[in-house]
Amino acid sequence: MSQQIDTALVQKYTNAIEIGLQQKESKLARAVMHETQNAEYAYYDRLGTVAMSPLTTRHADTSYTDTPHTRRRVGLQHFALADLIDDKDKLQMNADPTSSYIQTFVAAGNRQKDQLIIDAFDATVYTDKTGSTAVAYAADGGSTVAVNYAESGSADSNLTLPKLREARRILMTNEANEGDELFVVMGPSQEMALLRNTETTSSDYNTVKALVNGEINQFMGFTFITTNQLDVASATNIRDCYAFGRMGMKCVTASDLKVSVDVLPTKNHATQVAMYLSANAVRMWGEKVVKILCDEDL
Repeated sequence: MSQQIDTALVQKYTNAIEIGLQQKESKLARAVMHETQNAEYAYYDRLGTVAMSPLTTRHADTSYTDTPHTRRRVGLQHFALADLIDDKDKLQMNADPTSSYIQTFVAAGNRQKDQLIIDAFDATVYTDKTGSTAVAYAADGGSTVAVNYAESGSADSNLTLPKLREARRILMTNEANEGDELFVVMGPSQEMALLRNTETTSSDYNTVKALVNGEINQFMGFTFITTNQLDVASATNIRDCYAFGRMGMKCVTASDLKVSVDVLPTKNHATQVAMYLSANAVRMWGEKVVKILCDEDL
């Protein structure tokens, strides 16, 4: 038996590249308003509410109301992602990875857009004529459902039906549901918590089970979105989730995921894959956003 036969063994290489597990599409883009912005800063005007006055006498002078005008300032943020692929890399890999790079970069861009929206839920906003006045989340009308909120007693909890009911009550009190679509953005732990906490009520359990299974995406008047990008405090394991109205949030873009593939002579004709994003997000109405604190240890 030849001891050198292993030199004739064949090594097989595939011509496909597996793309890593990741969120590839934007989950929040459909849940917010959109504007194209082609300036460093843009100002989006808001009109407040007014009330009628009673007419108590005949031929009375006209009474005028000072209709409230406010605005939001939004500044663009710019992002870039690029990498090089040498020709010798393509030869040694027995595959051209350019297409896979583009898919991976676009996925990163979509996650970045979601992160901008998430960051804007409770961020400080800038108001007044020049956008020079900073207004924090609570002062802007934003509300928070405490981590220990319960309809009877109080104890820290993950996402529960009472917390959802309280978030809906706040939004309805603020008229945030008037002519608007309501959403809840949460993490996977909150889905599981809903499923666990509704097993005692068959109708709620069946509805939430269908929600978790992907059979429906609506419950209690909310459309649910699950993402892994929501902030969670490392010390307490409390995650910030949000209930909000679509018209309460705005995403602005100047350049939406612009992908470029170029051959660079100065890099020995390597292929450069690059992607650029110029965008940002802003909370237009604090009254349309409710933060729900959820303890993922429970």
